[in-house]
Amino acid sequence: MKMPWQAQPISGGVTKWILILGFTAFAALYIWGRMYDSVEVELGGERFVARIADTVDKRAKGLGGSDPLGQHEAMIFVFGTSESHTFWMKGLTYPLDIIWFNEGKIVDIAPRVPPTNPEDPESSYPRYAPRFDAKYVIEVPSGTADRLKLKIGDPVKVILEE
Repeated sequence: MKMPWQAQPISGGVTKWILILGFTAFAALYIWGRMYDSVEVELGGERFVARIADTVDKRAKGLGGSDPLGQHEAMIFVFGTSESHTFWMKGLTYPLDIIWFNEGKIVDIAPRVPPTNPEDPESSYPRYAPRFDAKYVIEVPSGTADRLKLKIGDPVKVILEE
């Protein structure tokens, strides 16, 4: 007699698909972790683990299509020259703060930048550019700049090794 609380065996076909999906998810997370090296960045006395976007392809992709950042997660964009690097939020589904810095100091902040509507034409997406040239840009969760009371001139420390 079968009791309602007894576990039912899973058929071999379902088990196979569960294993395939689990392996695929693991492989995707592993590849994502390998695609982007990371570094720690200190802002306003707090440390963030920042994925590094240091190639044309990585900078173009940015955080587009990613899950929202955790409270101490970030992406740091590394450019070869100090210029007015302009950003837009293509493919981003959540708001964030953009912080431009150069020589270890914040040069501009775009707080609470909203995501774009994917149904809008790309030509209508707002562009965000700093008032002063920068070689680096860090994107952090929306509200971080306000929470940490960040301002132009504040230090940014990139921690390469401890």
